[in-house]
Formats: sequence, C-alpha cells, structure tokens
Amino acid sequence: MLVLLPTPALADHPPSHHGHDLSPIITTGIAATRSGRGYYTLDAVGGVQTHGDAVYRGSIPELQERRLVGPTVAFDIDVTGDGNGYWILDHSGGVFAFGSAPFAGSVPGLRAQGIRVGEALPVELESVPGGGGYWVLDQAGGLFSFGEAARFFGSLPSRGVAGEAIDLAVRPDGSGYWILETNGAVHAFGSAPYLGSLPGRGVNTGAVSIEAAPDGAGYWVFDIDGGAHAFGSARYFGSAAGKTNGWLVADAAASPHGTGYWILTLDGYVISYPGGVGERAPVFAPSPSPSEPSGCDPSYPTVCIPPWPPDLDCGEIPYRRFRVIGSDPHGFDRDRDGIGCEAD
Repeated sequence: MLVLLPTPALADHPPSHHGHDLSPIITTGIAATRSGRGYYTLDAVGGVQTHGDAVYRGSIPELQERRLVGPTVAFDIDVTGDGNGYWILDHSGGVFAFGSAPFAGSVPGLRAQGIRVGEALPVELESVPGGGGYWVLDQAGGLFSFGEAARFFGSLPSRGVAGEAIDLAVRPDGSGYWILETNGAVHAFGSAPYLGSLPGRGVNTGAVSIEAAPDGAGYWVFDIDGGAHAFGSARYFGSAAGKTNGWLVADAAASPHGTGYWILTLDGYVISYPGGVGERAPVFAPSPSPSEPSGCDPSYPTVCIPPWPPDLDCGEIPYRRFRVIGSDPHGFDRDRDGIGCEAD
C-alpha cells in the first residue's frame, strides 16, 4: 500500500491499475483527489492508476481497444472540480475527458478550424477551479483557453519571453495563474502574485512542477531531482532529493488542503510528505501486441524515435528540444538535463 498524507487511513483503498496484458511503463503525471485522501497516476500510454479514494473512470488504452483513438503519448492528468472525472492531455494537445469531465476543445481542434497554434509541444492541462473549462500550456509558454470560464491572462510569448515552459498552476479562484519554466523561473499572470523562483534562490536544478497553495497566496516548485521549494504561504514539508533511487522526478501534486504533497518519479515511485515515506506505485499499461509493435524507444516518450541500433544523431531526426528519460541509447541528451537535441 502507498503511504500518503496523514489524512484518514487508506488501508481500505489499496492502489489498483486497470487494463490487461500488463507490463511496466514510464509514468508521466499525478493528480490529487479533491478530498486529499488519494491520487491518480498516469503512464505514458494513457493508462490510469488509482490510489486511496481515487475512482477509475476510464483510460486511453480502453479507447484504443474500441478503435476510437490511435497510438499516442499521454502527458498530464487533471481532476474535475466535483472529483467525479478527469482529463488526460496527450503529446498532440488532444484532450480526453472521462467521467464528469466535459470536453471543451483541444489543440488539434483549433488547427482543424484554421487557427494558428504553432508547433510547440503541449505539456500541461489545468482545469478551471469549480469547472467550466481548462487551459493547455505548450512548451513555448503559449496558453490555450477552452470553455467560457477559462480566462486568458497572458502567456510567455505575449510578454516577449522566449522561455521553455514545463508546468502551469492556477489560483483556486481562477483569477490568475503561474507558468513555470524548466530553469525554475516563475511568471505570474492575472491576480496571481509573484513570490519568487528557483534562480532567485540560487537553485540551478531543472524544474518539473508548480502547485498552488489553497489560499492562492503561495506555491510550491518541485525540481527534477526531487527537491521541494515553498514560496509565499505554501508550507515546506520536506524534500525527496536523494530519495528517488536515481530516477528523475516526473511530476508532483499538492493536497487540496495545503497539508502536504506527493512527488512522483518516472518509474512510478511516489514519496509523500509530511513524512518522506515512499513506495513504488503499480505502474502498468497494456503491452503492444507482436503484430503491432510501437517502433518507438521509451527513452523519448513525447516523440517517436526508433530504438537503437542503429545509432542516430540529432541531424538524422526531425525533432528538437524533446524530453529524454531513462538510458538515452542514442545519446541525444549530452548534458543530462532531460532535454534532447537542444541545439539547432
């Protein structure tokens, strides 16, 4: 059983996975339930795992079994305001709604309407507190609003910032948001207050996640090595640095009540705070059948690059600035910062 926050015991809600023909796969996202007594984890093929009081509502592999969607890479999961559904974001900006989650649009849908959206990789979906829409953030810091309640307060390009965005956090009242860059810089929009950043504290470790404090007057920034950094009213409960078994951090989620947080590594290890106790979550997904091999190396979850051998160089592939995890057999991430083929 996973050890979570010191809220009501989860012994009656053991972690569970959903699907068949199961094999381990990389995890990409984590989202807390509205009660704070559980969470969902998401794997790279769109499988959803439930923990504590989280309720399973569906997954991308189930849609694929029904031939409703083709192969994709799942990147983020967010829970509805009523707690009875969730959205999954994939690498194309496609949005998949389950349970009570309403579908309000997607990046491919904007392209189909002839709206210019650029080619930057979508990296994050955040819903409007209380419902009514969601935002999708891309790697260039561009922000797309879907639904009437998702107000646009600005983006990195609108400020002339040529940064690399990785995450988005929304004020609990929906009146503003923060955009986090991979270097730990934080940009505040709307009524969201700027309270500091990792570079401002002399921290040079790459950032992966930002979570809003429940009063909207603070936030946590989590780095790729497991460090947790509290700003404003956000309380510091501990750091997972040195506790991730050598794996990089994929994502983090804060309790809706501000009483702690979970830190998730790419191999499905979840460390909860307060306490710093961690155990491996059961991260599973349907294995590709022998007749339908994926042909994509798992070290590069957001793009499709053939496995080694032969050895490939950046000049031999069409992708730039993509996420690199695991063994990196082609050696695209020479400086080991988690990003491949950074130079043109």
